Amino acid sequence: MTGPSRVVIRDMEPTDSALSVASLIYDTEEDLFRFLFGPRTKALKRLSRLILMRNHAFSYERIKVLEKGDDIVGILIESNPRKQTDDNEAFMKGFGVLGLIGLLFKMILLFPLLNESGIKGRYIQNVSVSKTHRGMGLGSKLLDDAIRRAKEDQVQTLTLDVNIKNERARALYERKGFVIRKTRRIWGIFKVTYRMDLDLNEHPGISQDT
Repeated sequence: MTGPSRVVIRDMEPTDSALSVASLIYDTEEDLFRFLFGPRTKALKRLSRLILMRNHAFSYERIKVLEKGDDIVGILIESNPRKQTDDNEAFMKGFGVLGLIGLLFKMILLFPLLNESGIKGRYIQNVSVSKTHRGMGLGSKLLDDAIRRAKEDQVQTLTLDVNIKNERARALYERKGFVIRKTRRIWGIFKVTYRMDLDLNEHPGISQDT
């Protein structure tokens, strides 16, 4: 009889399955990634190529993976918005010239949601747990790890965005101490999100959600 699978959170390595990670990223906001990158199969190929490149928004360098046993079942991507990245170069390689032009036009439409200016601390870009492993407290573990590392690095604030319809995720963030600071809308497009902040100076410590 075997015991429960061990859960480990670690840096993503280039040798990890980029396709598995791409699938988890796509699941964080399916409507958004379908709009930006295309239908799931096409989008996962593009995301997989991007993940293996360095120094851009979806680089493996930014990604923490959560392993349960031998499987990657969760991811968290975070960034420092004040640190420069080479997003255009990476997206050029991943999409080609025409694809990049189309992507840039879509990103201009979504600029009110994608804009990270004004963020003073660390930004949590994506959090995702596979659909077959939800309800096990794994999203909570990813957030606790992000909070712990931010405190160790003396980061003052963690910021994230959550779809206004994703009540389950918002409830988790609120349990962790995140507070809604503003509502961000694009009129005529599907997206409405809450921007939420966590003041680490006021954070009492890591909760023990299971």
